[in-house]
Amino acid sequence: MGLPEEEVFFDETSSRTSLPAPRPPAERRKKSRRGWMWLLLLVALMAGGGYFYYARQQLTSYWQELLVEWQLIPEPPAEGKGLKPVELTGYFINSQREGQLFVIQGQVLNEGIEPRAAIVVKGSIYDAAGARLAQQSAFCGNPMGKEQLRVWPIMRISERMQNQFGEMLTNLNLEPQRAIPFTLVFKNLPGEVAEFEVIVETSEPVIK
Repeated sequence: MGLPEEEVFFDETSSRTSLPAPRPPAERRKKSRRGWMWLLLLVALMAGGGYFYYARQQLTSYWQELLVEWQLIPEPPAEGKGLKPVELTGYFINSQREGQLFVIQGQVLNEGIEPRAAIVVKGSIYDAAGARLAQQSAFCGNPMGKEQLRVWPIMRISERMQNQFGEMLTNLNLEPQRAIPFTLVFKNLPGEVAEFEVIVETSEPVIK
């Protein structure tokens, strides 16, 4: 039974927008196929871009290693592989010029199979909640005694920590199974020290 003529759906006088007429099945299949083609092309481009980036990174690493091997460029600084901080001690000391200082002293042991040079250690200090209060880096091979720490100004202490060659050039060639001393000095700490840590930040190969 048909609807009466006065009950018209989606006519021109209605506030609702008329629905578009359905497209033929063949045209719908054509549009769907075109969408899949674009999607496959996008995936292929993404995969190609990823491969190109990986290949470029591999090529860059290859040429860098080759130039280092030919001694055309210096070997880049590396983290201290085989270098281990040992015999760590942390303590406060009252300086006549600077007030209270916190000092970390220890040695770096070369557990590797090759000599290393320009060894840098980085010390971090934490409070009881685990928040880092301060961080300091220094070259190895520059020991400082308590009497020096008590009377030296902080500028002289800092200059000694930044002596990359080390006292008596000891930081130019650390042989395997040998150790080198270091001293890290902190001033004006913003909180109470609960713990500290030391890592070997960088080192370089010995130039032969």
